[in-house]
Amino acid sequence: MQLIIGPRCSGKTTSLIQVSADTGVPIIAPTMAMAGYIKQRAKEYGLDIPEPTSINKIVNQGGKPGKYLIDELEMCLRQLGIDAKCVVVCAKDEEGGVDGEPVLSR
Repeated sequence: MQLIIGPRCSGKTTSLIQVSADTGVPIIAPTMAMAGYIKQRAKEYGLDIPEPTSINKIVNQGGKPGKYLIDELEMCLRQLGIDAKCVVVCAKDEEGGVDGEPVLSR
């Protein structure tokens, strides 16, 4: 799993759109409005991506299995009624190993 971490307006979603264009993996957003924004941005960049969707739409369709890119994880969890106070993620490098020390982001 890759992580894209940065402050607001730093290009995280733009990077995720590029990953989607490169891999053909669809993006899940917190809301359909945000999914529409992602689709529009991809079009503006001239990038062809699979149709973005919302976390609720995936859940309402029975949790369709597959690979997904998730934009705004914290907001997606809130849409599911989960107020996560801390999320632990195992970030693997390209070879499947884990490098570095744990980092607490506030």
